[in-house]
Amino acid sequence: MKNKFFLRIMSMLMLVLLLAGSVACGNPGISDGTTTAAEAESTAASTITGDDSGDDTVPQFREANYKDEDFTLFAKSTSASSYNTVYMMSDGYDGDLMNDAVYRRNVAVEDKYHIKLKMFESNNPAKDLPGIIKSGDKIYDLMFEQRRNLGSLITAGHLLNMLEKDDIMNFESSYWDANAYKEYQVANKLFMMPNDVSTQNLAGVRFLYFNKNLIKQFGLTSPYTYVDDKDWTLEHFVELCSSCVDNVNGDDKYDINDIIGIVYDTTLIKNLISGCGVKFTQTNKDGTITASFNNERTESVLSTLRDGLVDKNYASTYDSYTKGADTSGFSTKYTYTASLFASDKFLFIYWGLNATELLGGMVNEGYGVAPNPKYNKDQDRYYHRADGYVSIFSIPACTPDFERTATVLEYWAYISSQTVMPSYYDVTIKSRRVGATQDAAILDIVKSSIRYEISAECQSFGIDDILNEAYTDGNFSSKVKSAEKSVNLKIQKFYDDVAALK
Repeated sequence: MKNKFFLRIMSMLMLVLLLAGSVACGNPGISDGTTTAAEAESTAASTITGDDSGDDTVPQFREANYKDEDFTLFAKSTSASSYNTVYMMSDGYDGDLMNDAVYRRNVAVEDKYHIKLKMFESNNPAKDLPGIIKSGDKIYDLMFEQRRNLGSLITAGHLLNMLEKDDIMNFESSYWDANAYKEYQVANKLFMMPNDVSTQNLAGVRFLYFNKNLIKQFGLTSPYTYVDDKDWTLEHFVELCSSCVDNVNGDDKYDINDIIGIVYDTTLIKNLISGCGVKFTQTNKDGTITASFNNERTESVLSTLRDGLVDKNYASTYDSYTKGADTSGFSTKYTYTASLFASDKFLFIYWGLNATELLGGMVNEGYGVAPNPKYNKDQDRYYHRADGYVSIFSIPACTPDFERTATVLEYWAYISSQTVMPSYYDVTIKSRRVGATQDAAILDIVKSSIRYEISAECQSFGIDDILNEAYTDGNFSSKVKSAEKSVNLKIQKFYDDVAALK
């Protein structure tokens, strides 16, 4: 293990160099009241002190010496075509802001607990884990896998109840997520949690990007104005989509040759419904879970979207919009569609923070961001759904030492909140990629309004499919109301299986 003092000196030297580069090429679009790249990186420079700093505001962590043992993370592959693991491991400094932040963070954890952080990758950790547990191998301390794959592992007893170590892991602290802590509990058990070790929980949350060039071209009111007026509602969102339409070639078909309101995938519907304040399931006083998506608000949201978008061809799915197009120069249909958005082909695209990298070359007015619209002005807050395809931390039953895993993970999350997360969110995203103070403020709204639901991330119980079918067919009663009983039976079975776990 390298000398801790030497590594801290190197950390500071690297940050001084980064600071100099940031000042030289700072973003002129960031004005007073928004953290600049230089300020954010200066803040990062004061970290990696942990509980050795003497600062009373720093949490206290368990002391332990694990004698240079390996601590192994079992994670989704870094080379996966989508939702791959990023910013988890680093071999050393190379001058890249994120890589160096990851390295500084991991060295701090290794130094504190005398461990060696390692990662073993798999295309499908959830599929591999049962066989590993059956073999009796005690090789993985922690798992980082897509939460949508964890339901069967939970009911099979392949993941440990993290609440058993809540004396070590402070789930209500800022470097975990108190909302997830509450919503992911089932039968007083908790099997998965997001924290600041990974940026992906935040990066996966979806919101709206809008094309400023088209707002200007069509003389429309900017979403910024509606947000400032506390009037960013579903009604205004639909109005903007329906006002930005031009059948350029006059063939009465809306495709890549024309201008339309929004291009989307099936996740849009559930996210807009959730954004309007609808919870898909609710936890009752006795701890049981029941469906709650069958209500007048859900029906109203679906009706508004159908009347305003589908029936008038103001919206198109990725598949329909790109049908027949040559996408050979792009990694996916999504990146191809992002290039069309950047070419002023449609007003809205619905994506997460990673789109800021794809849209960096937009010219003229460029792009802005907007939160999920509210149901109406009376709704008191915004909501943004966590993405079930994004990986999350869980502790496999094959961990060699549950207490050690909890101890290391708690400190890893804290130190990451002081290093990797500021480097990612404050510097990379807010200071380097978005160009307006409004965007930075709206991203803060999104970050602070993430909604978690066990029903939609770990186990869908078919709710998402039901809502998409109701949106497509326009028949709420037959698709939603008739399915409620079946959904509740699935939820009850899941709950009973979890409750029966020892």
